Amino acid sequence: MMTATEITQAQWDALCFDDPSGHAPTGVDDGIGANYPVGNITYWEALSYANALSQLNAFPPCYVLSGCTGSVGHGLACMRNDTATTFYDCPGFRLPSDAEYEYADRAGTTTATYAGDVLDQPEAGIGCYPDPAIDTIGWCCESGATILTTQPVGKKTPNAWGLYDMIGNAIEWVDGTFDGLGYGPGPLTDPFGTVGATRDDAGLDLGGIWRGGRFSLYNGLCRSAARFQAPRSGISGAGVGFRLVRTAGSDGG
Repeated sequence: MMTATEITQAQWDALCFDDPSGHAPTGVDDGIGANYPVGNITYWEALSYANALSQLNAFPPCYVLSGCTGSVGHGLACMRNDTATTFYDCPGFRLPSDAEYEYADRAGTTTATYAGDVLDQPEAGIGCYPDPAIDTIGWCCESGATILTTQPVGKKTPNAWGLYDMIGNAIEWVDGTFDGLGYGPGPLTDPFGTVGATRDDAGLDLGGIWRGGRFSLYNGLCRSAARFQAPRSGISGAGVGFRLVRTAGSDGG
């Protein structure tokens, strides 16, 4: 099960967390309102929300966090000490894995987006141009001349599995450590489904992963396959949000 939309500010506020959504120095902002995606979320804050939602619904939390500094909504940073060996063992709410996100985004399609391929554009595809596929399903920078904020969730066409805003709007945290080589050359089963380290032996951040593109990104960066390395701690910025999943069949869910 995956939440049909990005977690909204209303859903975030319902768990009594301080809402970090707001203005960015670049002038690219989070839209503010109950149905807008919560933004400026760190990886650790997304995990904290997932744990709180699990506990609210009488599920065991999926993440064991320790050594935290800051607080939720104010740049929380932690260490992770999970005992499970895979993402799939926990029946509670969690972030999707990198591969789970792409699988859910595509919903059985093989084109650049679930609505079709992205048009070739001038400037090696880096400009902000209207695109028939993206325009119907997501918010990317082809509308950047007039829209410089996230938008209310669920306003565009969902994919075949009923998932909205998998392309554009807020860019989303997924679980896993970024590998620039992607999935590798061979066939894999549940790639990157194991729980790995978030820091190296020196305590440095190994780099998390953002998926789904963002309202301010070029069309070519809003493809289903696009993935981005992101620091797990610190200020994430406007339009950085998340959605949650539960493992199919977990605890009867």
